[in-house]
Amino acid sequence: MTLNFTFANSESEYHNNLLQIYKRLMNRSILMLFFLLSVCISDCFAQFPNDGSYFWNVTNVNYTINDKTSLLLNMKEQFSNQINRIDFFHAELTAFRKINTTFSVGLGYRQTENYRSAIWCAGHNYLLYGVCLFSPANMKIRFANRIVYKSFKQDDSQVGLDNITNIDFFVRSTNRIPKPFVSDEMFSELKSMVFQNVRLYGGFHVWKGKLLGIDLFYCDLYVNSANIWRNFSVYGLNTKINI
Repeated sequence: MTLNFTFANSESEYHNNLLQIYKRLMNRSILMLFFLLSVCISDCFAQFPNDGSYFWNVTNVNYTINDKTSLLLNMKEQFSNQINRIDFFHAELTAFRKINTTFSVGLGYRQTENYRSAIWCAGHNYLLYGVCLFSPANMKIRFANRIVYKSFKQDDSQVGLDNITNIDFFVRSTNRIPKPFVSDEMFSELKSMVFQNVRLYGGFHVWKGKLLGIDLFYCDLYVNSANIWRNFSVYGLNTKINI
């Protein structure tokens, strides 16, 4: 009797181990699939008609050090449908520290590359964040102010103030139906006291897992060039990885 009980236990542990291995393999397979999708999607977008729009491929890798401290690696490449090539890229590394349940601060650095006049122009941004987080009703609201010092090889340095708001809906829902979100970003230059860019987003959290999240979004982009506002459409993919 004792032998049969021990054998049953071993068989149960064996199946549990197989299930855990299967889950890990599935998570890695899904991660690889979306990574390949994010790499290849710019080439697919290049086949669209030349309508003056952009595609943004965004990747966020979040590493949690402890309950209060985390590192965020943010990368974005911009494909321009006007010139049929990637014309902007940035990579940012920011450390965030939670002060309390509703407020965090962040300090980061961003390297930018802007393709202009057939050459790549580098830029260096130094970032200071203040982030407030609220969760009223069935929503999650994240409001951030960001002070940015921008230095360029070809242009004068700038100091900017950015305002960023994100609102997620139906955050308490546990079903797999994609959840909507809206967002806005306003970028201003402090010396001239003018807005440079305004971005209005709408999209869906298509996939939200423990290790991987996928967002699809549309952005209504307004750019102030020599006091003339120009409007562009942006289609985007945001891949979020937690480690």
